[in-house]
Amino acid sequence: MTAEPGYVWAGEGRDERLVPADQAHVPPECNELHPLYGYDRRQCIKCMLRQEYVRREVQAQLDEVAEADEYSMRVSGDALLDLDPVAPIWGDAFAPVTAEGQALMIVGPDGTGKTSTAGQYGRARLGLADEMWDMPVRPLPPDRSVYYLAADRPRQAMEALMRGFSEAHRDLLRDRLHIHKGPPPYRLSATRGQEWLLGEVEETGAGLLIFDSRKDFGATTNADEVAGFSTAVQLLLASEVEVVVLHHPNERRRNGPPDLTAISGHGGVYHGMGSILFLEGSTGGTVVDVHHIKPVRELLPRFQIEHDHKAGVSERVVGLVAQPDGTVEGGRVPVSSVERDVLACIDAHPSGCAPAASLKEVLRSDNLSRDLAPLVKAGLIEHNGLRGPQSGYRRPATSDT
Repeated sequence: MTAEPGYVWAGEGRDERLVPADQAHVPPECNELHPLYGYDRRQCIKCMLRQEYVRREVQAQLDEVAEADEYSMRVSGDALLDLDPVAPIWGDAFAPVTAEGQALMIVGPDGTGKTSTAGQYGRARLGLADEMWDMPVRPLPPDRSVYYLAADRPRQAMEALMRGFSEAHRDLLRDRLHIHKGPPPYRLSATRGQEWLLGEVEETGAGLLIFDSRKDFGATTNADEVAGFSTAVQLLLASEVEVVVLHHPNERRRNGPPDLTAISGHGGVYHGMGSILFLEGSTGGTVVDVHHIKPVRELLPRFQIEHDHKAGVSERVVGLVAQPDGTVEGGRVPVSSVERDVLACIDAHPSGCAPAASLKEVLRSDNLSRDLAPLVKAGLIEHNGLRGPQSGYRRPATSDT
């Protein structure tokens, strides 16, 4: 039988097939199934031939890219003088939660709102909110999307993400939010998995990648696997893709404020992160303490957020105490731990005015005017109007004590 123009006959016997002329050398795909074991490439010569062909083609493409980009990561020393200043994505330039070229890790026990927090941040990056927790969030460019890798209980994660959207967002969700349900098909600590990940980023136009959660993307105690996943993160950052990783704390950690030792796994799990937030609270609770335990620049002082689980949003808790018993207009409200510590520090001084140095130590902050601004705005404290060593904060004269 004569082949149509542009096509040739390839193969022999029952494997003979009509293919495009430029594909005549490509081994056929397997269409045979073992009656008991199904597809097994080790038992099929055709599959072995095709697997070897694909391997050679992929390697040839990688070699071509490597040759074209050889030494592209090397720069001359004067580039140090041209470094751009820190470009915050969430927060201000002095103490950003995260910034360009940095990975953010959100750590917390189950039920403290890690997925909800990641979902809110993703919505803000899609331009649906100007700020989160009273800190500005810069939106992604309109041609970039959010890719959520829901490896840990994907159905539950999708339900949490859904709470912040409505039918009015359907077009946006279709074009700019992508969700991978379940673990990735390859180990991200290995080259094949990293190639797959970068391919997904290119196909979806992702500008933000969220890993939920770290334990589902490779071992956290094996140094080699930890290093491999860290390489995947750095490849994403080098490709100008923002990374957010959700993770769990050690089951047994020492008492007191959390620090880096409270993070589960090998130290390499968090060494490559630019910023780390630790959520601390009871499972399913509405009020959660937020600790900034690794900063891009300066540490944020500890603060609290209140989750609205039905709406899928969280608000920063500040300036809610107007009565000694913690009530406002007869209703109980949560008390910010920052507010509580600041007022306790003020009340501990006989003069009723806490020196700035004391408050800096309490808040672990060098920018009191910024960090105490919410309490000043709420009328809970005021500056004493002095400068230098005499500078301090006190309760307003009309404030209940």
